[in-house]
Order: sequence, then C-alpha cells, then structure tokens
Amino acid sequence: MAERKIKALYMGERFARCLEQHRQARVFSVHRKVINLSVEDELLALALPQAGGSSRFLCLSALPDVKPGDLFLLNLREMKIDLSEVPLWRGPLPSDTRAQITSELLADFVTNGTCLCHLFPRVVTPQNVQHYIGLGPGLTPAGDDVLLGYIAADNHLGGDPAHTKAMHEAVLANLGRTTRLSAQLLNNAIARDYHESIQRVLAILCGISSENLLTALRRLAQMGATSGQSIIYGMQLALERR
Repeated sequence: MAERKIKALYMGERFARCLEQHRQARVFSVHRKVINLSVEDELLALALPQAGGSSRFLCLSALPDVKPGDLFLLNLREMKIDLSEVPLWRGPLPSDTRAQITSELLADFVTNGTCLCHLFPRVVTPQNVQHYIGLGPGLTPAGDDVLLGYIAADNHLGGDPAHTKAMHEAVLANLGRTTRLSAQLLNNAIARDYHESIQRVLAILCGISSENLLTALRRLAQMGATSGQSIIYGMQLALERR
C-alpha cells in the first residue's frame, strides 16, 4: 500500500461524531486554509493548523486536492488521509461556563477591541435582529458576525437568561435571510460551539484563562477579512448591555 501523505493532526468532537456515522460528504467550498464540507444538514471542515481549532474541524498537515461538488464518504480513505492516533481537540472554554465579567476586564476589552459602531445599531435586541442578519457581502456577512459575537458573549456573560433565550429564538427565525455557512456558524454559537479564537477571548473574560486579552483579541481580529473585527464588536455590545 502506498504511504499516505496527509496526516491528521487533531480532530474536533463534532467532526469525530460524524466520522463514526460514515456519513456522505460533499465539498461545499475550497479556500486557502479550509475546505468546507456539506454533510447532510450541517457543515464540517478540513483545515490547516493556521485556521485554528473548532469542534467541526479536522486539522491536517496538508489539504487534499478536491473541488466544490466532489462527493465522498466521510471515512476519508479515498483522500488518503491518515487518521491513526489522531488526538481529539477540545477548546479552552467549557460550554457550560457562566461568569460575571469584572469592570476592569470590560474596560480593557473596550479599549483594545475594534469598534465598528458606524456600521450597525448600538443596541442588539430580539426585535432588531433583522437589521443585522444577512447584512454585508461574503460567505459570512458582517452583520451575522456581529450577531455571532453578541450571542457568544451573552451566552456566558449575560445576566438575563430570558433575553438570551429570546435572542436565540430571533436568530433561528431569521436564518433563512443569510448564507448557509453563516447560518451554520450562528447555529453553532447558539449551541455554545465556537472557533478557538472566540473561545480564547471568552475564557479570559470568564476568568478561567490567564492569557493576555490584547493578544487574544488580536488573534481573533485576524479571522477572515473583517469577520473577527465584527465578532469583537458584537461581543462589546453584549458586554455593554450588562
């Protein structure tokens, strides 16, 4: 048997569950660091280490040569990916974390965060979700990224469970207004499932990580063209609502 050239470096928990089910996957989109896979009603991804971690990522030493529309079984044998002894990735933020942010950390966040207040309303409510969702170009419109950041911060640092529940319901009711990839990411956020860069910021704000906040914010700000900056702004709106 020819030696496999692509080594799996780590695997997210959600990717692992889908892999066990031997589900059929279709290549949804191909990018420099990530290949998005459509697996029935959800999206997973093959990713390079530079893309960071996620429960839905399989991190690889190299990306396979595929194109949008390619169909295959999720056992990945035909792609010659070595899945032996691949460790499971778990992010720095437990999904059930709930905390109160300190006034010092909030001031630090606002000082170091990227403000995009000229693009969006300053207050997010269940009633004005439609003014964000689907707004802006790209696979993940900027308005959706703001909502993602808002939901993520509100899930763990919000003081009003009724507001959190209403926000979740409003976003779910409007997912048809945006792209499939963005809808998946918003669904993930509602389920408290975020990319590693988001988890790192939240872990600091929740007081369970001693990492430097500015360093974590800079890493998050580099996500996508403007996605990270929009996520940070959404977080800021949620934290200022407290």
